[in-house]
Amino acid sequence: MTSIFPDLSRSVVTDLMLVLLLSTMATPKYKSKFLYIFVTTIILIGNVSANYYFYLTENYTAVFYVDFAMLIVIGIGLKPLFSDKIVQWIFSYITMLNFYVAVVILSYILRDIFPNPIYGIVYLRLILFSAIIVAFHKRVSKVYRKVLDYWHIYILPIASLLACFLAYFFSGDIEEILTNNYVPLLLLILLGLSVYVS
Repeated sequence: MTSIFPDLSRSVVTDLMLVLLLSTMATPKYKSKFLYIFVTTIILIGNVSANYYFYLTENYTAVFYVDFAMLIVIGIGLKPLFSDKIVQWIFSYITMLNFYVAVVILSYILRDIFPNPIYGIVYLRLILFSAIIVAFHKRVSKVYRKVLDYWHIYILPIASLLACFLAYFFSGDIEEILTNNYVPLLLLILLGLSVYVS
């Protein structure tokens, strides 16, 4: 159990931050926070349970596939809890996926700046997602709501960005891809940042 604790920690931190990020981008429909906490808990338990076997075998490519499938379930399952129109929800969902992939890449590449790289990934994901959520909540939220009204203009570039990310992630062993392609992946993150800033 101790050997997979860093993996389980990474999974819990990632899932929790993704739900918080999506909740920050979208407009909650209900005032009761209990419902959101309950759904988030079910998501965490489901994802960690689904990944447990693959963590034991250290098959991180399968972990990514399971996580991606869970993200699709999250996207569909959480929609009724938010009042955004379906196209606005899809836009926010794609944006959340782009942030997720960028954070996965950065946390893997920068993990060695910590004394224990295994936990470095957990810390980096916590730091990066927290920074995105705080920046979004404090600075970007109003502008983002305006962008959502013109989703049809912006959906193609952000969907294309996601397709480029996924082309890498679905092309083989995830650790080899992140190790051997870090330069083009970093350039893709910079491109994505420029797309969102513009």
